[in-house]
Amino acid sequence: VNKLRTLYPNDVKVVFKNFPLRSHKQANKAALYALAAGQQGKYHEMHNAIMAQFRDLKNNENLP
Repeated sequence: VNKLRTLYPNDVKVVFKNFPLRSHKQANKAALYALAAGQQGKYHEMHNAIMAQFRDLKNNENLP
């Protein structure tokens, strides 16, 4: 997807929609963090950070 966005910046639009799963305790918080980052123009950076730490986040009950 990122490659397509780079190759065709005027033709490709990517839309992410949050769908937090109930089985993941931190899914709602992660979705809220991503939305807050999006309001600052940093959605993709936050999304990538969340996905990179997915396994650690889903078991961490101490997220702020």
